Amino acid sequence: MKIKSLFPLLFLFASVYSQYDYKPGFIVKKNGEREKGLINFKSSEFNAKTCQFKKDSSANPVIYLPDDISTYRFIDSKYFVSKKVFIENADINLFLECLISGKSTIYYTQQNSQDYYFIEIEGELHEINNNKFIMVIDGVEYEGWTYQYRGLLKYYFRDCPQVVQKLNNADFSKNTLISLSKEYHEYVCKDEQCIIYEKDISSLRKRIIFGIDFSYGKIKLDFYQGLISMETKNVYQFNVNSQINLDEAGAFNLQFSLGYYFYKNEIINNITSFTSVTVSIPNDIYYKFSILKPAIQIKYKLQFGKIIPFASVGFYPSVFLADKGELYEYNFDDIVPFTSLGFYRIKGHMSMLCGIGEIGFEKRLEPNTLSFSFFYEPVLTRPMISFYTVGIRFGYYFNNLLNIN
Repeated sequence: MKIKSLFPLLFLFASVYSQYDYKPGFIVKKNGEREKGLINFKSSEFNAKTCQFKKDSSANPVIYLPDDISTYRFIDSKYFVSKKVFIENADINLFLECLISGKSTIYYTQQNSQDYYFIEIEGELHEINNNKFIMVIDGVEYEGWTYQYRGLLKYYFRDCPQVVQKLNNADFSKNTLISLSKEYHEYVCKDEQCIIYEKDISSLRKRIIFGIDFSYGKIKLDFYQGLISMETKNVYQFNVNSQINLDEAGAFNLQFSLGYYFYKNEIINNITSFTSVTVSIPNDIYYKFSILKPAIQIKYKLQFGKIIPFASVGFYPSVFLADKGELYEYNFDDIVPFTSLGFYRIKGHMSMLCGIGEIGFEKRLEPNTLSFSFFYEPVLTRPMISFYTVGIRFGYYFNNLLNIN
């Protein structure tokens, strides 16, 4: 199997494997008994229909339906309540996600990829909807929205003029409904605080970690359409990096890194020349350059307790440093230079774009994290098109560097 086909298959494996992503949480049974454990954190639609619960990482999962338990919650995150609602012309029991609890409680769920919101006020549960309609004018179809939720909320919040006046321009989203409900609660109930169950990921300090890593790889460089091949060389690289969490589940992360390496190689052809209509290749060719690598990657992590498999893709511009970023050769035929199909001098080409694919795992060591991975880095642009690096990488992340109490 070619290396270039390896990483798409690994990402496919990661996507399938990510179906089992258990996070700490608890369930509350019908008799009020509370039990701690691990709960499968999946899509909103999945979590609305079932709760997959394990007492610990080695236990077999137990499946609870909305009729079996009252509530379940992920620690410091999503909270689900068993409710009977009317959706798509049918009564159905679901685990509704409670977004905010107060004088007006807002619930959310997703069915058949469609979002549904509900408001519970004075003990009664009502759907808040924004139905789509199609209007035909002169034979042309136009889509529109009913904005029904604005009229309903004006009625439910009628004793709070400050909130009502904002509803004319209010959009139909989680954040807006949470904000309106919070403001309403604070106006009509000054003695108690409402509870917002959406996890707070707005603080950058809580979402960023810093690290260092060291890698060992093999560089393979060919030029002139593969007719001349350099010897595979070892390369060692040091990186400083950071990761920023992009979503509530902690699955998607943006990684920035800055690395450096030095490369030196040569080839002795022992031939007078290699010529064609447009090119002439010298007998002896020498490579020498140092590269700075500012990289950006999207990293997808799977949460399995202290072991966190991950896969990532990204790119970086290889920046040739001005004092060493030179590629030179001896016995060069100045009369007939190399063409775009062959070898280019780096002079005048101070950078090239490279791809990066990586797969590995992180292990929590409390409070920090150890990382191990395999990587593949092909060059995507000139001057060296047939150029790639494969290797292994070891990293260490300082989880609490910005979270000092």
